[in-house]
Amino acid sequence: MRSYPNNSPLAAARIVALTLIADGNLKAAEMHALQEADAYASLHLNPAMLRQVMQDLCADLLQDRLDQGRADIRISPDQIKAVLNEVDEPALRHRLFSICLEAAYADDVIHDGEVTLLAEALQHWSIDDRNIESALRALRPSQPPAGRRTVDCH
Repeated sequence: MRSYPNNSPLAAARIVALTLIADGNLKAAEMHALQEADAYASLHLNPAMLRQVMQDLCADLLQDRLDQGRADIRISPDQIKAVLNEVDEPALRHRLFSICLEAAYADDVIHDGEVTLLAEALQHWSIDDRNIESALRALRPSQPPAGRRTVDCH
């Protein structure tokens, strides 16, 4: 998977893109939520940049699938951590997390892949917001299937 400069708009865009595809479907409501949250201006992006990063992310995930001979497209916990590591400024982390949370909730359902990604971001970035953590814990399946610490991108 390609890398981006730390704290760059492209690094932030990939985390947003991963949130948008974490449930296997890109929805208009999620894109609208980005507009409503003023995500583009806040992250120094434009819609074309996000589309390109999303295309690159999907190409990287597909190439990884082909390289490993897998039948599904998933991003591993190590890959999630590597993507999250590209954002290390606390203020950007908080802003980005809020934007991703808005996008995840845009369709009124937070899916397992979105929960996994957001919970990993909370833990990895040490975001201390008890209300968000409690909400995500309540949404997480009580007994995830064995080995399901990956984000599915159907």
